[in-house]
Amino acid sequence: MSYDVKKLILVSVVTLLYALIFLNKYSLVAISISILGWLDFLVVRKAIERLSMKRFVGSTRLFVDEQTDLFFELKNPSMITLNLKFIPTFEMIRISDPKEIDVTLKPHGIWKNSIKISFGSRGKKRIGESLITVRGFFDLFGITKSFDFKEDILVFPKMIPASFEKEVLKEILPGRRTSHKMLEDTSYLKDIREYNGQPMNRIHWKLSAKYNDLFVKEFENTSLGKVRIFLDLNLPWSIFSRRVWSDLRKYYEENSISAVATIIKELKERNTPVELTVIGKKVWKKEIHGRDWVSYHEMLAQVSGTDSPEIDTSSVLEKISEEVNLNETVILVCIHITDDELPVLLKLRARSSKVIVFVIPYGFRDPSSKPFRSYITFHQDLLKLLKKVRVLEENHVVIRVVGENMTFQEVVESVP
Repeated sequence: MSYDVKKLILVSVVTLLYALIFLNKYSLVAISISILGWLDFLVVRKAIERLSMKRFVGSTRLFVDEQTDLFFELKNPSMITLNLKFIPTFEMIRISDPKEIDVTLKPHGIWKNSIKISFGSRGKKRIGESLITVRGFFDLFGITKSFDFKEDILVFPKMIPASFEKEVLKEILPGRRTSHKMLEDTSYLKDIREYNGQPMNRIHWKLSAKYNDLFVKEFENTSLGKVRIFLDLNLPWSIFSRRVWSDLRKYYEENSISAVATIIKELKERNTPVELTVIGKKVWKKEIHGRDWVSYHEMLAQVSGTDSPEIDTSSVLEKISEEVNLNETVILVCIHITDDELPVLLKLRARSSKVIVFVIPYGFRDPSSKPFRSYITFHQDLLKLLKKVRVLEENHVVIRVVGENMTFQEVVESVP
């Protein structure tokens, strides 16, 4: 707790000096006011010391811009009424209600309230301290008490409207016996559609009887091929004008993480095996079986890149290329490709079924906004790379350079 008694001390000193010089009824009234002020301060301070607070958040896992409730409960065990100003938090978070709330707590009273909060960026967040302040007798003093709680909220990357179905399924060779079967997985229902000549065992009889029309069940396909995703968040040393590209890299970081988070969520919901490797200030790696995409998003919420990388992307790709199998799809998301990475991409393609590279130098357009006139041109290093794309495409390495006027979905749809 902290106290502001400067006015009360000043009034007390002035009153005492006045009474020493002029002892009359006015000085006695002034002395009485000072005494009442100190008594009020002592009583209120004791009540504030006993004041208790509970606070909890509705959800500790959120997406960017997603709202959740923050609940408060103040309890006044004292015998006096307290008129307070309540400040939910001083942290840089978005609050739907006023940042200061007037509260009147009656003796032995309880005050409950909730506000909507959200966060504009990903990462691990803290709500911070909540404060209550009270002004005393004739505003002669002030008392502030803080309540610190240890809630950690993890804000997931912003999701973008996009659909990704470019991974390769393991194909069965005709005339060969194999333990792998490309069958529909009847334990995972994908959709319900109207009947259009499908076999009778596909009909959803209960739903068809309810709506007096024929509907059929559509199941997910079993996918045995893993998708390996490499997300490079660093600025390559080969890029010049690093001061300019430093700001662009930060913008790219958020865009690329959102794109990868969207891809992973869709793949995992289809029960596709995914291995994610993030190259930034360090190398993060995650592979979770089943449909759990939350663990990947928890990692993506906290990763970050750097303008001065100590980790070489090509060496990371080279190391993992030894583990890649022919039934796997490899995806690389980066701000730029260096000459050192080109032979590694060809090696990855020789060992896998498909290699897709998304180069995102300037971010991409939000699908909710309309196309605009762009005056940005690709830098010289990237233009040199584009000349080599044809050779890579001939070797079945798919490279897509994302323009700032393109949506990510438009880029994905251009991938064969």
